[in-house]
Amino acid sequence: MLQHLHIENIAVIETADIQFQPGFNVLTGETGAGKSIVIDSLLAILGGRTSRDLIRHGQTKAVVSALFTGLPQQAQDLAAELGFESEEGTLLVSREILQDGRNLCRVGGRPASVSILKTLGALLVNIHGQNDGAQLLDERSHIDYLDAFGGYEDQLAEYYAQYQSLLSLRRQIKQKIERGEQLRQRADFLQYQLAELESADLKPGEYEALNERRMLLANVEKIATGVMEAKLALYGDEDQPGVTELLTGVEARLRSCESWSEEIRGFCGRAGELLALSQELERDIDAFSNSIDYTPAELAATEERLDTIGRLMKKYGRDEAELLALQEETRQQLDDLETMDDDLAACNQAYAAKRDQVQALSQALHQRRMCAAKNLSARIEEELHQLDMPHARFCVQVQSTAEQGHVKFTRRGTDNVVFLLTTNPGESLKPLHKVASGGELSRIMLAIKSVLSGADAVGTLIFDEIDTGVSGRAANKVGEKLFALSLEKQVLCVTHLPQIAALGQHQFRIQKQVEGGRTLTKVEPLDRQGRIQEIARMTAGMDITQQTLRNAQEILAIAEAFQQATVDKRGKGCYSKHQEMR
Repeated sequence: MLQHLHIENIAVIETADIQFQPGFNVLTGETGAGKSIVIDSLLAILGGRTSRDLIRHGQTKAVVSALFTGLPQQAQDLAAELGFESEEGTLLVSREILQDGRNLCRVGGRPASVSILKTLGALLVNIHGQNDGAQLLDERSHIDYLDAFGGYEDQLAEYYAQYQSLLSLRRQIKQKIERGEQLRQRADFLQYQLAELESADLKPGEYEALNERRMLLANVEKIATGVMEAKLALYGDEDQPGVTELLTGVEARLRSCESWSEEIRGFCGRAGELLALSQELERDIDAFSNSIDYTPAELAATEERLDTIGRLMKKYGRDEAELLALQEETRQQLDDLETMDDDLAACNQAYAAKRDQVQALSQALHQRRMCAAKNLSARIEEELHQLDMPHARFCVQVQSTAEQGHVKFTRRGTDNVVFLLTTNPGESLKPLHKVASGGELSRIMLAIKSVLSGADAVGTLIFDEIDTGVSGRAANKVGEKLFALSLEKQVLCVTHLPQIAALGQHQFRIQKQVEGGRTLTKVEPLDRQGRIQEIARMTAGMDITQQTLRNAQEILAIAEAFQQATVDKRGKGCYSKHQEMR
């Protein structure tokens, strides 16, 4: 549950600390006093969108923090999975909104992102706002309400996984058909391209080797002259000794005196190494000299081969290695074209089998929904009767596209779900958007929340002006239903109606005032006398008389009698934790 909410520098709230209690908490105040700011602050904690316009004028940042206690196990597990361990079911969430547009979020004192707040918030608080009525009129959302009630999450997950596989196969088939068309249109070109590349008989590294050979052949005379002069320097001639002969003499002279000096023995070794290298160089130069077999025909053939490869490289804009890859790619495309029909037939066969599987899963889902729809219809209808709609008939209609002759798979199956309602005897059931008034929509949403709350792990329910379009006896019924919900969940409600405010166990007044030329909003908990004063204001406006106060006291006493009677009827066990905090 939400135990403590701290608000700082948001709009007209300079600072506010609200200590919420278990059970039914109501927030009241004049229109424009700042009740919506409290809800906006809670939305910020839950990862909702914010704006720097929320920051109080003259301040650099706004801060909201909320302390949640008694977290359900599902919320604790999710927090741990996200890397935020709760301490004995307690979690502190905070968010700072800065003037430069940045948001600094923390969970349990550790940095977090807005998306993490949103993920966690879904298991911490459930907010029903004024715009939820519009959502309820959107028939696309009705299937979500039914599935939330149905309790067949595993079947939904299995269906969705297979549905995604079906979509993947359909994409593969589409891609194969498109690729097949492209390959057929390019078949002649691909065959020509492959023939041209294969006729060139390219080999890895050939172009570089040919360039080196051409360089040698084009300069063979200069190379021969240089090699000859090098051999002369190594071998020597009649007029002068060569390097090898000189090194031989050096080694011999050093060996003649090596026995007298350790250092000279080292010189001998080095002279021997130089002599060995010189002799090895002589052999290699001789071998290279003998390998030069120059013919003009070879040079011409080499240049012609280089020209052939160079022309292909220029034509296709690729180097030698890329030309070889292009050749293999072209061959593969032609092979694919030959097997395209067989591959497409195999994919179509797999798609048909997968479609049958998805169809079977969707039909099983349809049966579960039909059963859930019957139960949900009865439950909501019963709730509506308790909410001063005694003649209401409510029906959750489930229709499968398979029954209409054309199966259309969606992420939720093949079903269309529509909520039907009639509030007057003798009238036929019609879609909500055709018959429901604003007040009826509020009660229908409350009925749905009442039914779904039992299966919901969220510990705190917030109703922002659930009383829109509601008055008189219907307001009493709405308040009674909210109190009944508070026996199982913590309930926070923003209301303008005294009947609902009186049924709250804990009341907070939100009041706007001017101090030092600045407008401030204060949030204060009310004791019993304060509640009487506030209920009197809600009943009579600013002209509060003794009679108005007596009426307010009577309204509060009637509400307290109802609360006690409800607790006695249900049994004190479910209410003890709320009584402890009063």
